[in-house]
Amino acid sequence: MKIMDFDEITTVLESQNHKYGVKVDLEDEDIQNRAVFHVIDAKSKLNNKCMKIRINEDPTSKKKYMMIVSLKYHDYQKNCSVKPAHLVMWAQSFVHTKFIEYIELEDASRVDLESNNAKEERLLQVSISLKIVRKFFKGQSWYEQFGFLPVNNYNNRYSTTFEKVRNLSFDQVCVFLWLIIRMYVKDENTLNAVTGLDKINDNAPVYFAFVNRIINHEYTSFQDMILSNVILNNALQNIVAYGFPKSRVKEVQTTNTKVEQAFFDKFVRIRRDSKKTLLQTWIPYAKSFRKISIKPPEDVVLFYKAVNGTLTIFKLLDILHVPVYFQYSIENRRIQNM
Repeated sequence: MKIMDFDEITTVLESQNHKYGVKVDLEDEDIQNRAVFHVIDAKSKLNNKCMKIRINEDPTSKKKYMMIVSLKYHDYQKNCSVKPAHLVMWAQSFVHTKFIEYIELEDASRVDLESNNAKEERLLQVSISLKIVRKFFKGQSWYEQFGFLPVNNYNNRYSTTFEKVRNLSFDQVCVFLWLIIRMYVKDENTLNAVTGLDKINDNAPVYFAFVNRIINHEYTSFQDMILSNVILNNALQNIVAYGFPKSRVKEVQTTNTKVEQAFFDKFVRIRRDSKKTLLQTWIPYAKSFRKISIKPPEDVVLFYKAVNGTLTIFKLLDILHVPVYFQYSIENRRIQNM
């Protein structure tokens, strides 16, 4: 016996279709108090799918909430012509009419960039996490601009950790990154994730003491911090492109092994000290997300590779606190407007 009235839910969802250029298609219904719908591009003759949602209902209170499962995320959703903002606003309209209590989602928003490296005849690619990179530069993730807030009242920690990282001294960040990267130096030419894990397992307290002295944080288990070679090389671009502060060279030379020093000498150029923060250093090169093309110039891709790699390391060490789930409700709107 069906608990939810699926016909009623479908009728309500379809009531807002004309305003946002969409229509809905019921994919699945079950006795677990939920229904799954595809939101479809109304202008598409091929019924291109844009978004997948799930409506859940509490069997006792009969209150409903919506879970956005995916929004123009999968390849089969990429041909949808409806703007992502309009899809979000379509979903929010049902909170405003009190048909549902709230909307919840896992924020996996990203932009994939690629550029051809003509000199080396290779493709440069980077997948930017908007939840992290947009938050760093603009103070809000993509979903936050629509009133979504982290679940379980993590918003304050989310914002304060990003503010802390934005105001870090860039020279301090360069030293910090080197102390992380050097754990993964295999030889004078190579960074290797497996090599790093072996070093960390052998001498984790020493590595933690050095790193924690530069940027204090609570993460103490480097054994759990698995970095890919891609992340390592992306983060290294900060030191390669911007250089290493002259006054901090002796500080790392005294603790580098011969192999680590050989790698340092080969790839890292020394520069004058800087008084700028991390944000002040990066912001002149940061393009507006609205103006970034899918295939930008090579230097734009390299820049965002460095940014994404660095912020990912901060996230993995919990220097940046990045929530997974976000929620939109009338109460959240009230909090944001205070």
